[in-house]
Amino acid sequence: MADPPKPRDRYPNAQGIATRQAIVAEAGRVFAERGYEGASMRDIAEGSGAALSSLVYHFKTKKNLYLAAIQHYVIAESKLDHHFRFFHDLNYDDHQAVVDAIRDSIRSFLEACHGPSANEITLALYRRIMVESDVEALMMLLECFVPVQQLLPQVIARIRPDFTEVDIGFWVQMYWSLLQYTVMGKKLILYDMQLGDELPAAYLDEASWRFAQYCAAPLGLPEPTRYA
Repeated sequence: MADPPKPRDRYPNAQGIATRQAIVAEAGRVFAERGYEGASMRDIAEGSGAALSSLVYHFKTKKNLYLAAIQHYVIAESKLDHHFRFFHDLNYDDHQAVVDAIRDSIRSFLEACHGPSANEITLALYRRIMVESDVEALMMLLECFVPVQQLLPQVIARIRPDFTEVDIGFWVQMYWSLLQYTVMGKKLILYDMQLGDELPAAYLDEASWRFAQYCAAPLGLPEPTRYA
C-alpha cells in the first residue's frame, strides 16, 4: 500500500522558501517606513512580487508577518552576543582591561548600528518597536536581550561585589541608555554635531571612549584607553 502524501507545509520547496524570504524582506522595509498601522498586506505583496494569497498562506495575519520581520531583521541580524564577547575570559583584577572591555563592547554595538555594514531597516524597525510599544514586539525584543541582561549584572558584581541589586540595576540602565540613544536619536546627533548624513568612524571611537568613561566612574575604574 502506498504511503499517504506528505503535507506540503511540512516540506516546503525551494520556491516556497524563496517567496517567504522575499515577503519578509519587503515587510521589514514597509513596516520600518510606515509603522504597523500604516503598512498593508497588499502593499507588501506588491513590493515583494508575491500574490496576496501567498502572504496569507505563509503568515495568516499581518501581526504574524510583522513579528516575522522583527525576528529576521532585529533579532537574527543584530547578533547581540557578538558585542559582549569582550567580557568573556576577562581578568577582573586587571582594571584597565575591564574598562577597555566596556569600551570595546560599546564600540562593537555602535559599529553594528552605525558602521558601513549597518542595516537601516533593522534600525528603523527597532525604533518603531520602541515608539509604537506593541506588546508582542516588545516581548520579542526583550527575549533576545535576556542573555545580555543576565551577563551584565554578573560582570558588574565581579567588578564591584559591594554593589546592591539596585546599584547594579541602575548601572545597567545607564549603559543601555547610552547605547540606545545613538539609535533613537541618530538624526538629532547628526544635526547637533554637524556630522552630515552618517556617524563617521572618528565619532564612534570618541563616543565609545566617552561612554566608557561615564560607565567606569561609578565602578571606580580608571579612564579607558583611547583608540589610536
